[in-house]
Amino acid sequence: MVLKRSGRARRPTEFYQLGLDYVNYTGAGKPRSYEEAIAVPDTDPWLQAVQSKMDSVHQNQTWELVELPTGRKPLPCKWVFWYKYVSDSIKFKYKARLVAKEFNQEHGVDYDKIFSPVVKMTTIHLLLGVVAAEDLDLDLEELDVKMAFLHGDLEDIYISQPTGFLATGEKSHLVCGMKKSLYVLKQSLRMWYQKFDSYIRQLGYHRSDSDPCMYTLQLADESQFYLILYVRDMLIAGSNPAEIGKLKWSLHDKFAMKELEQARHIQGMRIERHRTTKILWLSQSDYIHNVLKRFNMDNAKPLSTPLPKTILLSDRDSPSTKEERKLNGKIPYASAVGSIMYAMVATRPDLAYAVGP
Repeated sequence: MVLKRSGRARRPTEFYQLGLDYVNYTGAGKPRSYEEAIAVPDTDPWLQAVQSKMDSVHQNQTWELVELPTGRKPLPCKWVFWYKYVSDSIKFKYKARLVAKEFNQEHGVDYDKIFSPVVKMTTIHLLLGVVAAEDLDLDLEELDVKMAFLHGDLEDIYISQPTGFLATGEKSHLVCGMKKSLYVLKQSLRMWYQKFDSYIRQLGYHRSDSDPCMYTLQLADESQFYLILYVRDMLIAGSNPAEIGKLKWSLHDKFAMKELEQARHIQGMRIERHRTTKILWLSQSDYIHNVLKRFNMDNAKPLSTPLPKTILLSDRDSPSTKEERKLNGKIPYASAVGSIMYAMVATRPDLAYAVGP
């Protein structure tokens, strides 16, 4: 019997997964490597993004070229490219990031503790509720830390020189001895949180016992100030504009900050305030639209009750044969449920029954 090769056109499998920052929606067609970025016809924006990132790395003194200690292996690194949505007028901005391949790290050699707290969604809701109730007295502003992970201090970590920026001559064999953290290292988030926590407490702020990413300050005149940290994003609420300005200048002096003034967004949620009526709205319409588009549901017929209460799911509804399990494995069920659960936790508690167990 002669096997005949199928003439069907093949295409790569499309993988679905939640990224590190799954709230941001990115466009398609981005380069998968530095080599692809310099080979595409529209290469200049990608090269500018790479150069901008390297300028920031050098300005922050992230590493120095050193000899690799005996018995150690340098961690490989790579460039990651994506588009970031900016506004209706600019649409997408070209972005590049240098990341370490953390799966090569060895416990006890390249890292130890990696846990870092993240602010609870209930804390965000609580702060915004306080702001809405005291709207005439509390200003609400947001800040964004540029390259937050690069501010964490590191030592005894070595990575290879990045592609496109290899030293020549006598320095070609050297490796990058890390002085500051780098994206995707297992301990990056922990190092950044520890540095920020130490500095903000030096400024007199007190860390909450119930949420380690919530900080408060009360001055002698009884004016109150609140700060919450979500990885690199901050919300600041306070009754004294001068003190808020003082805090922002202190943060600018220590970290590279992007000031956004009046709070408009926090982790995919759009914030709308009506100060005269003391009403604060949260919306995830953009995020939900992008989720629907991602899973090809943007043209689906909407229903007020997506899952009738009479339906009871059980293990009998699960795939029972090998073929069914194989087919089911290609469906991005976990990613879809995870995306919907984020909307449920943030602004849409009415979805709890549909996505709950």
